[in-house]
Amino acid sequence: MEISSVGPQARHRRRSHPPRLDHALTVIDLDPDADPPKVLAIGPDWAGNLLEIIWLELADDVNLVIHAIPLRLAFYDLRAQTREDMP
Repeated sequence: MEISSVGPQARHRRRSHPPRLDHALTVIDLDPDADPPKVLAIGPDWAGNLLEIIWLELADDVNLVIHAIPLRLAFYDLRAQTREDMP
């Protein structure tokens, strides 16, 4: 997954590297019928720490990251799911 843009809320932690979506362990369509659709990914940052990342799938294959923080305990159970596993 290529990140096209990182919004100010996702950037507020001043990470030196953008979140890596190419190594996501889990990808879930949070609101596929929304305009634009929201997607959640759980995956490692550059140091191997797990992150939860939410982005909007905009027109022209643009992905805007709006949320990127360390993985909260509430989301640990979602790590093993992929888009194909979701109903």
